[in-house]
Amino acid sequence: MVESEQERFELYFDFGMPDPVQPVDGIADPMAAALLIKAMSAKEALEIEEPISPRLHFNLPRIRDIFHSWWPDRFSRIDIRTSPRLESSSPPKPLAATFFSGGVDSFYSLLKQQRQSETTGIPVAHLIFMRGVEIRLEKSSGLEATEKRVKAIAESVGITPIFGETNLRTSFRLHWEKYLFGSALAATGLCLSPAVGYVGIAASNNYNDFEYMIRRGSTPLVDEMYSTENVQIFHNGAEVTRAQKLRHLMDWNRELVLENLRVCTRNAGGDSNCGGCPKCVRTAIPLYAMGLWDEAATFPSKDTGHWVEAVTKERHASYIKENLEFARECGGNDWLIKLLNGEMERRRALRASRRGKLYAARSVASMLKRRAIQLIKGN
Repeated sequence: MVESEQERFELYFDFGMPDPVQPVDGIADPMAAALLIKAMSAKEALEIEEPISPRLHFNLPRIRDIFHSWWPDRFSRIDIRTSPRLESSSPPKPLAATFFSGGVDSFYSLLKQQRQSETTGIPVAHLIFMRGVEIRLEKSSGLEATEKRVKAIAESVGITPIFGETNLRTSFRLHWEKYLFGSALAATGLCLSPAVGYVGIAASNNYNDFEYMIRRGSTPLVDEMYSTENVQIFHNGAEVTRAQKLRHLMDWNRELVLENLRVCTRNAGGDSNCGGCPKCVRTAIPLYAMGLWDEAATFPSKDTGHWVEAVTKERHASYIKENLEFARECGGNDWLIKLLNGEMERRRALRASRRGKLYAARSVASMLKRRAIQLIKGN
């Protein structure tokens, strides 16, 4: 139960997992990770009576200072009243899990981690699908079909799925991607300390996107700071672009990915892709560039007539740039290159126009200021 002057609510993480895998019981680490950003937003101290991981106890003030520096008006530099556990901790269990939605990033994280398990000595034992994370619980629909697909994918690669539910996104009315994504997944991962010692959060951008490295709800800079002595949270897949991930996925397990890829932002958590939203088109473009668009089974419509509008509505210019470079690498995509390059040119012209207007406004302001000074001096 969480109480404050503003509200009172019960935050929960519920896992319907097969025995003998059971989530942690009675340890406050997940709640500490989940509640820090919320407490900062409410401008109230974070106070947890039960002792927490010494490592997390040390890092919570550092995370607080980072978020306060990024958004000082939104997140206050609150007091953190926690104490470290005194008993010794066992090392992380040599098994890994990764969050999985069926999208490009999570598919890449899963298959990459599996391929590296021989060298790391940390096999992937589980993938995690949580209700209430991708979409708020009250707005979700079609989740049964999605979980059925996730279960089939897990079985096909020889691992056990973990299904769960949390009301964290429903309870915390903050922008999910901008502020909460990383801490919510980290808190969920900390719940699984009896089962795994390493939990992967799939990267949504790459290390060359400097804005992504900072000022995001999930970032390599912060996500891993939620780790404890028992569970290492790791940010996975930021070394490549989204289009490059798709190329690797086609090499690693082409049939599995093309039969199951699920990326849509309009499906309310369901098992389909609308094919028309910017994220669907963002994914479709590199598949088309590689000549695999017709094989993408979860995109039933192969119409590309709406792509111009979808690219125009794409919020992240970095994805347009990445897809443009990828289409050029693949070759034979003149109309696609023309579309993407044209949108990049349009945005550059718009930025230049805005800079010109700003410069003109500053020049006028400076002229008026000089004139006012002259009038005051009697000139």
